[in-house]
Amino acid sequence: MFPVLMRNRFIFGVLTGTAFTLLSSYVYRQYTDSRRLDSYFALLDKYPQILGPLGNAANGEIEIIRNIKKIREIEQATGQKVGVIAKNRFSTCIYDPVKFPNGSYGIHGRFFGTPAFEGTPGAAVLPIMPDGKVLLVCIYRHPLRRWVLEIPRGARDGSETVLSLIKRELKEETGAEIGKAMLLGAINPDSGMTVGNIPIVKVKISRLGSANRDQCGESSMCLHSFSMEELQEAIRKGFALVKINGQIQEVQVADSFLLSALLFDQLKTPL
Repeated sequence: MFPVLMRNRFIFGVLTGTAFTLLSSYVYRQYTDSRRLDSYFALLDKYPQILGPLGNAANGEIEIIRNIKKIREIEQATGQKVGVIAKNRFSTCIYDPVKFPNGSYGIHGRFFGTPAFEGTPGAAVLPIMPDGKVLLVCIYRHPLRRWVLEIPRGARDGSETVLSLIKRELKEETGAEIGKAMLLGAINPDSGMTVGNIPIVKVKISRLGSANRDQCGESSMCLHSFSMEELQEAIRKGFALVKINGQIQEVQVADSFLLSALLFDQLKTPL
């Protein structure tokens, strides 16, 4: 009798403990999910100028859903979670629950430059040398897994203005100091995925100095200058011949900021 009683108590204890663990896990998931959605809604409400209107699927727009019950259904159907998926000081990824114009539901991702929540996310600069050539940076881009030619650009630091941002970026990447500056325009680099109206500024370089690049992604960066004719030819071919680590390589010329800057420059009054 005693062994049977002890065994039953043991089984009861195991079952009770398991039930308590499962219940605690469920309550915790519900609590964290609720906090996640609360944070997401708060973000939508705080930054409507960046995150935009909810939209209306009936008008052919992708509509953001705020009904919690419907959001749960979308998450269950897609196996994905709504809200801020990842964030650091450079970038933020958000998954929105949406209704598409055809009436179906799903999750649509958006990427932001994190500084965009408090102002201009960053800027790019078209630097013109004293001899009229365009100064470009040659850098190895991890997402592309290749060397590319680009105009200098960077994210805003704190409360920087666009002018102070481009001065800092040029100084860091090229060592250049600028004279005249003119806003050429602004672009959305990839409107299907990213958010951010990035200004492009044309500057006249007054002199070159010593660069102060970071020791990570920019450590292998090198500088090359091209005449407008040379750039146009490189764009037609899709590449330019550039010496990297002592060897001549074909380097891609397809930077959206560079191409936009050159187009803007053709449409603007000369600096």
